[in-house]
Amino acid sequence: MEADSVKPDKVKFHKISVIVPFRDEQDNLPTLIDCFKSQGYPVDLIQFIFVNDHSSDQSDRLIDEYARLNPVAKLLRLSSTYGKKQAITLGVENALGEIIVTTDADCSMSSTWLEKINEAFQKPDCNMIVGAVRIDPAQSFFSKLQAMEFASLIGSGVATLTYGFPTMCNGANLAFRKSAFIAVSGYEGNLEIPSGDDEFLMRKIHHKFSKSIHFLRGSDSVVYTKPQSTLQSFLHQRVRWAGKWRHNQSISTKLLAAFVFMFHVSVILFAALFLAGWVPLRTFFLLMGCKLVLEFLFLNQVCQFLKIKWRWTSFLTLQFVYPVYVFWIALLAQRKSFVWKGRNVKHNQRVANQET
Repeated sequence: MEADSVKPDKVKFHKISVIVPFRDEQDNLPTLIDCFKSQGYPVDLIQFIFVNDHSSDQSDRLIDEYARLNPVAKLLRLSSTYGKKQAITLGVENALGEIIVTTDADCSMSSTWLEKINEAFQKPDCNMIVGAVRIDPAQSFFSKLQAMEFASLIGSGVATLTYGFPTMCNGANLAFRKSAFIAVSGYEGNLEIPSGDDEFLMRKIHHKFSKSIHFLRGSDSVVYTKPQSTLQSFLHQRVRWAGKWRHNQSISTKLLAAFVFMFHVSVILFAALFLAGWVPLRTFFLLMGCKLVLEFLFLNQVCQFLKIKWRWTSFLTLQFVYPVYVFWIALLAQRKSFVWKGRNVKHNQRVANQET
């Protein structure tokens, strides 16, 4: 997956605006601020825009203090609207940079992160950069499972992008030209969908500027995020992600989602037929063995790139759990609402004029 970054004879340093939407992130923001302070990019070409999405904790005060002491930082507040897309849109409207970078408040990154992004935009035909994100697992087995499961999603997104078919990306490590955002009218057409700020924008840019989306290579360009602390929060997060697929207008993407779902359903049915005695032992272990080997070859390479320690216990557990998990999430995603950041959000909810 890894290759050398673009390094022309004379590097052009772009003005970069980093946008961080946040809501009730007082425990995570100090780490992110420290990462921003450590960036080796020219300070006069950086702008950090923090957009407060109606926080009820001390996040706003923390960023306000940081912005008063650092002219590169700016605090904005959503007033009559709410949501991540609205926050990013407000950030873009106030951005001075020609390159927009988005990340999340619970993330951390290396001191060369912005340098790597700038190098990737040396190509004039590049309109978007998709970066890798890894979950930094805690000591619990649940967090280690999340790290490997999330690595499979990142790897799948990179693989399809490499073949010119972008399907998935993550807003925690995403960059695009402000001019491209304006050219595709930002989130117009999907603003009412509570998730997909990253993927819907990626597909709009891909549609208008074919072959202008590239992967941000280099392990030092990976952004780190935290695992979900509880099974309930994990399920709500995944249901939120899965809910956006129903709104996707791309036939090929819908077919891919249907294929993934049917594949895992077939694995469940195949196992059930084996337990019922309708599938011979040799046939069962041959086919499941092939599945295991192919997934190991792929996922092990992804984990090496992300510098995630390979754990056989996590990998083998996912072999049993993942098909059932995919099936269950697909069913839960049909629900009309879910809880996220203390809000009861509907999949097709319109942007409200006041906080709910």
